[in-house]
Amino acid sequence: MSSEVIYVAKGAVTAIAKELGCCTMTVCHALKGRGKGHSKLKKMIRRIARERYAGSDQRKEVKRGERIVVPQGANIAIAMNMGVNIVTVRKALKGYANTALARRIREEALKNFGGKRVDAEGKFLDGVSFWGDTMVQKFGNGIELVANRRTGEVKIYRKKNLIDSALDPSIEVLMAMQEKAMRMAEEKETEKA
Repeated sequence: MSSEVIYVAKGAVTAIAKELGCCTMTVCHALKGRGKGHSKLKKMIRRIARERYAGSDQRKEVKRGERIVVPQGANIAIAMNMGVNIVTVRKALKGYANTALARRIREEALKNFGGKRVDAEGKFLDGVSFWGDTMVQKFGNGIELVANRRTGEVKIYRKKNLIDSALDPSIEVLMAMQEKAMRMAEEKETEKA
């Protein structure tokens, strides 16, 4: 039977371990309610933690910066293009890093790799939405670009009628189709004006 988790202030695990002469792993397990039964040491650790080192019951949320979503395989291409590790690119695109390098990676993703911004609630900006493996990007005047990340199929629709399609999983084809859809939407707007 596991007990409730006890959250403690920063540095408390080490302080409790030194005080009781045990390892920090034992303290962590006791605070998480793990371990065999209710040993005297476990009870003592939990009592000391509650009395002296009680922290908040809420975990701190990780603050995220701007998040960018790119087509499948683009983060590998960005890593190779910029000469960095794929993990660095992933952290930059998810908004966990906000260094100068991370900002350059996000800029590169937006400019050259079809990246799209995501707001704090996880909704896509710039008229883009995802359903499973399918990305739908809406442009003006009923122009939609539908891309399947798994098959690589990209289609352009105008008011639900198929205008153009391609079956190529490369990023270059997706970006070319996005540019074509943008031009089509702009042409329709200039015709109306």
